[in-house]
This record gives sequence, structure tokens and C-alpha cells, in this order.
Amino acid sequence: MIRLKRPYQLLLMVLLLFAGLTGCNDSNPAPAPGSMRGVIRPAGAVRAVQTTSNNVNTSATPDPVTGAFTLPDLPPGSYVLGFRPAAGYREPTAQAYTVKSGQTTDAGTVDAVRDGSFRSGSVNWNADGAARAVTDLLGYADATGHRFAFSALSLDLNAPVVTADRLQINLDGVFTGVGDYAIGGAAGSSAVYGRGVSSQSTVTYRSGTASTGTLRVLTYDAEAGTMTGTFSLTLPAETGSGSVSITNGTFSLRF
Repeated sequence: MIRLKRPYQLLLMVLLLFAGLTGCNDSNPAPAPGSMRGVIRPAGAVRAVQTTSNNVNTSATPDPVTGAFTLPDLPPGSYVLGFRPAAGYREPTAQAYTVKSGQTTDAGTVDAVRDGSFRSGSVNWNADGAARAVTDLLGYADATGHRFAFSALSLDLNAPVVTADRLQINLDGVFTGVGDYAIGGAAGSSAVYGRGVSSQSTVTYRSGTASTGTLRVLTYDAEAGTMTGTFSLTLPAETGSGSVSITNGTFSLRF
């Protein structure tokens, strides 16, 4: 039987203890991270995606051409996936996901919808036979929210007498896309026309309780953000007598 001297016995015990601890660590390795992926549709509608777990945020930028995004190296656990929309789009609803060790969680296709605000377009009409074309346009179109409105300004600075005409049409709570809409005489639909000449006060014409015209939406594509249509109106003066006849109205809008 071999007897070890005490110093060697102590060294052997230390080595055995270290080996035991190493073996324990190897038997309980840290879980491998997971990841998350998905696709934004349409591409470019979201500037960034972000996961949040235990107040820790991880973000990524979707591919501007394909809309694909990947969030790598996520510790296993529960996450909330949020979105930062690009201008002109609504924020998609945040979703909850679970990331598992060594696996990729697929968030699928995330659809982003436009907020409906007009980005460009044309509006033309005749007012008592005089042609008008828009020089300034504001408004929105949202069939999901049943809202449509525009305010179109026609400003003629080259005429002998400067004229400024503004047409406003509003469909609140009744807009659903392609179709015919009565202006005036129906809840939520209205029109206002303002006519100014040089320094004179503006004369205002306004729809009343009786139907005063029709707006027809010929095309409406929420995903492409385009719409076209026509309109014609006869609006009585807000005060006093008289009216304005608006004919041959057309619009082509991008939102």
C-alpha cells in the first residue's frame, strides 16, 4: 500500500474537489439563446421592431425591400414584440411570443395599414362654370374607421383679381370605400364652400338638411393608398340668398 505524504494528500484533495466542481458546471450549462423572425407587409411600413422582456429591449430594422426581420440571441422567455411605424402608417398591434432555447420563433407576416392622411393628389371642379384646380390639399381616407374628408384650396394669383376658393367635404361615420354618398341631408355628411375675392370678405356656402349633391368613389385601394372619384354639389349661401353650383368635380388621391 502506497502512503502519500501529507502535502501530497492535500494537493490530491484539491485536485479532486476542482474536478468535481468542473463536472457539476458541465452538467448544468446555460440554456442556448433563441431568436425571432417575421416579415413586415408592405416593406418599408415599419422603421423598427423591438422585443421587450423583463424591461430589456432588443431592436432590429426590417429589410427595406423584403420587409424581413430577425432578432437573434434572445434568452429563452416571454417577449412582447412591438413596432415603430414609418410616416403614413399606423402602429401594428404589439404581440406576445415565447422564445425557446435553440429555436426560432416565427412571428409570421405583420400587416401595417396606412393612416389615411393624404400625401399627394389632385382635385378639380367648376364653380358656377369657372374652372378650379387645387393648390393646397389636406385630408384623409379611412374605410376601416368610416372616415373621409378633404379640404382643397384653389388659389389664383395670376388673375386680374386674386381669388381664393376652398372646398371642404366630410363623410364622418359613413365612408366604406367605393360607392355613392349623398352630401347633406344625411348624418355625418357635409360640405362647405368658401369664396374670397382680393380683400373682400369670404362668402360661405354650406350644405343643409336637404341633400345637395353626391360624391362618388370610383376606386379605393387601402393597401396601395390610392382612390379616385367624382362629385357635384349645389350649396346655398350661409347667409342671405344665392348658391354656388359645383360641377365636373374629380379627385385622384394618394394616402
